[in-house]
Amino acid sequence: VAEGGGVVRHGRVGGQLSVSRSLGDHHLKSVGVSCVPDVCSCDVDGGHALVIASDGLWDALGDDDAGKVLQECVDKAVARGGGQQAVNDWLRESAARALVERAKELGSRD
Repeated sequence: VAEGGGVVRHGRVGGQLSVSRSLGDHHLKSVGVSCVPDVCSCDVDGGHALVIASDGLWDALGDDDAGKVLQECVDKAVARGGGQQAVNDWLRESAARALVERAKELGSRD
């Protein structure tokens, strides 16, 4: 954004759009928003999770809050039983829903 002549203020491009949501946003192209992402990769060890979300979640929830929500979902998934695939399938959907619900409880409207 800065290389394109734009400004990031308080974590927002042009003071408007969250950096996490600025990928390819056409109306801010003139201030440096690009459709070309910065990409990196990392290994995630077993027992860890990666939460990819927009500012609708992260403006409401901190890392610790998100981790607590995920741990509650893991505990419920394990208690439900079934094979590993059944646990993983249920966990993916329930964790996403639980994170959204928690963000809404904390005032997110995204």
